[in-house]
Amino acid sequence: MKNMGILVKKAFHRSKIYELSKHQHHDIVLMEYSLLQENQKYKYICEVQGVFRLNKEYTILVIAWIITINLLIRYVPRNRSREAWLVFLFKLFLTWIFGLLVVELDMIEYPIRFFMEASRTSFTFEFFVYPAICVLFNLHYPEGKGKGRQWMHYVYYCSGITIIEVFLEKNTRLIIYTNWEWYWTWITLFVTFYMSRKFYLWFFKPYSKVDKS
Repeated sequence: MKNMGILVKKAFHRSKIYELSKHQHHDIVLMEYSLLQENQKYKYICEVQGVFRLNKEYTILVIAWIITINLLIRYVPRNRSREAWLVFLFKLFLTWIFGLLVVELDMIEYPIRFFMEASRTSFTFEFFVYPAICVLFNLHYPEGKGKGRQWMHYVYYCSGITIIEVFLEKNTRLIIYTNWEWYWTWITLFVTFYMSRKFYLWFFKPYSKVDKS
């Protein structure tokens, strides 16, 4: 009888251990399922945020195209279209060189851009927006005005573009400064605007009387 009691106690303990392990296993399964749901929820939120960010940045690029095209239509007279094309292509040549140089030297990155497989630089800004703004800069240059007014013309354009670029760098993934500072943007804009202005005057000097500046 004593041995029988011992066997019963062992069987009882084993059943208790089994029940406990069963409950623990059940709890572990529930915990894993809960963690899996949380993980899936987190991944979904990240995907939604990623899509929203991409949509936001591509929307900005599209808006940049629309605004720039409207500015060209509104502020470039038809009778000056030849001048506009010349300035646009010259500035495009400069931004093509500078734009590729800075990305190849890892000074600037453009994580989100059109034609990502074609070039590491921003097609929108380097090949369209900046050349188009340079057209407006030259066609509306304050010829015959004082040196101070002409200097401020450079300051307005360079500072305006730089402020917008810095805002995009801090709030989007359209541009990232890696080994770059805002004042380098201002300086390169000033240099390329100045070069385009001198080229414009040199090219059209035989055809019209344009005050040197």
